Amino acid sequence: FTLFLKNISKKTRFVKKYEAVFQGVGIKVMKRSHKILSVLVFNVILATGIVAAGFHRNDIYYFFQEKQAATFLSALLLGMTSLCAFTLSFMRQRNLAVKRSLDFWFISAFGFFYLSMDEYFMLHEGMDTPLLKLFGKDPQFVNWDGLVFALLAVFGITFALKCWRDVTRQKDFVWLCVLATACLAGMIVFDMLDQNNSVIKVCEEIFKITGVTFFFAAYLSAMLEQIGQALAGQQPYP
Repeated sequence: FTLFLKNISKKTRFVKKYEAVFQGVGIKVMKRSHKILSVLVFNVILATGIVAAGFHRNDIYYFFQEKQAATFLSALLLGMTSLCAFTLSFMRQRNLAVKRSLDFWFISAFGFFYLSMDEYFMLHEGMDTPLLKLFGKDPQFVNWDGLVFALLAVFGITFALKCWRDVTRQKDFVWLCVLATACLAGMIVFDMLDQNNSVIKVCEEIFKITGVTFFFAAYLSAMLEQIGQALAGQQPYP
């Protein structure tokens, strides 16, 4: 995989040899509306299938629970988003003469990798109780998940603004990330409602996985655009 990236970033004979193959599989990015529609259709099919499977178990929320299908898929998408971000960072760093101390894509890769591990292995679950008790708060009455996501959103938006030039160079990246953030905001809203209601919990999980899918689509689109530039012999944006 590393050799593949090195060859692409340098536009060597390897790239020239396989350029037609990449173009043949449709490496050109889709229109923004097609990307959004693809994400929505994927999540409608996914949610319908998971809810229907849970219905046969008399619990529509069953497969949205921890360690079930929805959690695994969400963790997988976050992990692939991390890989896309790392690939972007790797390609840009090899092509840019000046190394930047603040690399949006590299830090994004670590952020999404942590979220992937946290989603599947519930890393923060063991930290919230002692932390809240340290400040004299009862974990039962604190919306810890909502607070964590809100803090991550604030950090992510602030960091993106600091690297605004890099972020806006990739077509459609900002729009897809805005939609992802809106979905996660919807998740937080449903998380604050009655958690004894299965329908509310299902809606919360659907918003979450849709947001994760939009993030994956954003980073995948940016990575394919960068690879397309490399295949065309173009240098990445300074």
